[in-house]
Amino acid sequence: MAELLRLLTPYEVPGFTKRRYGNKAGDGGYVLLSELLTDQPILSAGIGNQISFDQEVAALGHKVFMHDHTIPGPRGTHPNFTFHKSGIAAASNVEGTMLSLADVLAKNIGGDRQDLILKMDIEGAEYPSLDAIPRSALRRFSMMSFEFHEFHQLGNPAVRAKMQPVFEKLAQDFTIFHVHANNNRPLGLVSGFTVADYYELSYVRTDLVKRKPNRTLYPMPLDPPNVGKPELPLWFFPFLPIGPASEAVHEAIVAMGVRMDAAQDVLEKQRDLHILQQRIAQLEAELAKRPVAAETKALSG
Repeated sequence: MAELLRLLTPYEVPGFTKRRYGNKAGDGGYVLLSELLTDQPILSAGIGNQISFDQEVAALGHKVFMHDHTIPGPRGTHPNFTFHKSGIAAASNVEGTMLSLADVLAKNIGGDRQDLILKMDIEGAEYPSLDAIPRSALRRFSMMSFEFHEFHQLGNPAVRAKMQPVFEKLAQDFTIFHVHANNNRPLGLVSGFTVADYYELSYVRTDLVKRKPNRTLYPMPLDPPNVGKPELPLWFFPFLPIGPASEAVHEAIVAMGVRMDAAQDVLEKQRDLHILQQRIAQLEAELAKRPVAAETKALSG
């Protein structure tokens, strides 16, 4: 499990500016490096009711190819939008309602551009889709921003088995330069490791940057909470700043108006609450399996 989580380590990319595109006050925004945005097409996989990202990048002149099989169309229009009522999967089906990433690239963009942008939030289908795409096709993207799911299920070997090859493939050619935990669910504890259930990860192709060890304490001011709950501080492996950065970490925490001991107390309470919720669910399941007592049957009869 540690080897899998280590693949989520973020890095600094000096000389580049992080910018949040889309919703600045909640869910629907994605972080990219502004200097690497030119005129390239953007593949937006998973739309739902939130199109603020698509609207902002379309207004900047990008052609946005939108894919989502769960909605009739986006809640808004723009001349740069091209919507397909098809989802993303490991393989395309005959009906065309599900398409592989490789087929999406061929269908929408073609050519041999190596600076494409991918935004993906497809509720767990990211793992088989990314596992299936050839490495050469994946390298056509210069930046990618995802929401990855199911980290509370890391104790399940089947879940780890589908995650591991995906994060290993991404690590071959890409660097994580930004991370944020979706606070829709609390932090969990799996085999001694603290994890959020959903992580928003932004990647850049490694040959485009000179990466350095992480010095950023997440979340940062660029990241609003996804929902109206307290943020999830990523003050644990593998997200904490690396090396002799204790003073910088302390200054960052003070700048956020949070004392370290208070923040740690919040984190521990979140863990305790999550463990208590799991225990309650187990007890409820055990009670549901118990036979009804004879006297209870008599009364109900």
